[in-house]
Amino acid sequence: MAKDLDPKYFTGLIAETFKAFYDERGSGCRYRCTLLGVDGYKKAHPENIGKEMTPQEAFEATKKYLIESGVVEDVTFSEEHEFADVVNVTFKNCAQWHTEVKLKEMGIPVYACPCANVMSFNLEQGGKFTTELATFAGNKDLERTDDGTCRLSMSCFEKKLGNY
Repeated sequence: MAKDLDPKYFTGLIAETFKAFYDERGSGCRYRCTLLGVDGYKKAHPENIGKEMTPQEAFEATKKYLIESGVVEDVTFSEEHEFADVVNVTFKNCAQWHTEVKLKEMGIPVYACPCANVMSFNLEQGGKFTTELATFAGNKDLERTDDGTCRLSMSCFEKKLGNY
């Protein structure tokens, strides 16, 4: 095995895997990748599995995991309460960003965000909330910068008896 394997190799390999999946499923692949990144979180924090969390608690748990794992440098969070509750999250210097640049070069839209998936999992796992990404790279409305920072918005709906 090579001693100092270039990280670009793994970035390229991951991007090729995303491309192969996209080539097979088209834009529908987005709905097949909602748990991408969640297994690592579950293994790292089994104490949180099944735990009902407020949006703030879900954010703190997500931030802790992503920073500890070296996936992001920092995460910030805000909430809006208008027509629907919206959670805005900014991920600074995300490791996934390099893969997304490679996908863009291949002409493939970004359709999966492991960081957002962990946040959604934390909000939904206790059964109190359901979420939907309101802005996302695959929809061209995820705000991204050249330094690996991205911002996304997630609608967060509290489940109540009688809601469908």
